[in-house]
Amino acid sequence: MNNAISLGIRKQTSIPMTKDLKDEIINWRFLDSWTGKLEWKKERHLVVNIYTDASMYKLGGYFKINDREHKVGDSWAQEMLSLPIMVLEAKALLNVLRSIREDIKGSRVDANVDNQALIGAWNNEGSKSMILNSTLKDIFQLTLDLDVMLNLHFVPSKLNLADEPSRKLSKSDATLDNETWYKIQEYFGGNTGHTIDLMEQANASISVKQATPLMFSKLGKLCRHLSYRVSVEVDRISKFLYARDLAYFSILSHSDRRGGDLGLLTADRCLQMPDSDGIFVSQTADKVSTLDNPRNFIVLPSKDSDICPVKNFKKYITNAKELNITFMEGYVFRIRDKGSRTIVNEPVTSSCMTET
Repeated sequence: MNNAISLGIRKQTSIPMTKDLKDEIINWRFLDSWTGKLEWKKERHLVVNIYTDASMYKLGGYFKINDREHKVGDSWAQEMLSLPIMVLEAKALLNVLRSIREDIKGSRVDANVDNQALIGAWNNEGSKSMILNSTLKDIFQLTLDLDVMLNLHFVPSKLNLADEPSRKLSKSDATLDNETWYKIQEYFGGNTGHTIDLMEQANASISVKQATPLMFSKLGKLCRHLSYRVSVEVDRISKFLYARDLAYFSILSHSDRRGGDLGLLTADRCLQMPDSDGIFVSQTADKVSTLDNPRNFIVLPSKDSDICPVKNFKKYITNAKELNITFMEGYVFRIRDKGSRTIVNEPVTSSCMTET
């Protein structure tokens, strides 16, 4: 935005509205109606020291929590391999911070990185790279959500404790080829595709009789995984299914409904509340509800953005629109037809989630 203003002042001409400039303006339009305030950063007595690094094929992180050392690493998605290294370094920092979000709330985080460009961009609150700026915004938003004071420090690569996990391959980095994976997913997942612990249950010849509680700590991990799959999936059908499961589990965890009952929810009974971010749900098709005696509840946004039902439901709606599914009528949570591999207007059921 500053570059565009400078250009306009120098040349005294109209400023072209590029996509990057438009995105930047939209990003700041929240100020039009914002009435909040930012508190002064308080002195932090709890300091968390982390190391992050990125290679051209993997990210790495090193940190200590309760005097226990942790090393983390993950491979980049295919479409990220062509990004500049400074962007990968920023994304490595973002992902490591997200992985320890519960442990750094209200803390000062000293992040050691070996990329001067990233440090300069963070300290200068931006760079000429729009891709890098986008990731820096995500990091900044995360620090606001977690009330974290983030400081970046330069460390030479040979002293960066995250260098090894960003380059070392392990058995967990191995993956199946797409053809083999789809065969396994079809076999174990039925109409809905791969779901939680499905292969483990089948391997143990266990018939699920009672639901296993899903605690919020595990729910957060599940939602982060599903959200990541939505962001990297190329196949639109698979992307829709991941987004569906993300919205389904998020809403289910913020209500007192049973999984099977929520699967019967229809579009005309799920409404965005006016002048609110909440979602109004009126169930009429479960064991005790009828049209004359519906069970109504309101789902509100969560402070934890990973499991926020409103945010994840909107993400699901967006992905549905890519398949020309508008949810004007029919079931909200739909399945994929096994034969045609298309999304059909049939409800997700608890049996789809637990049986092969």
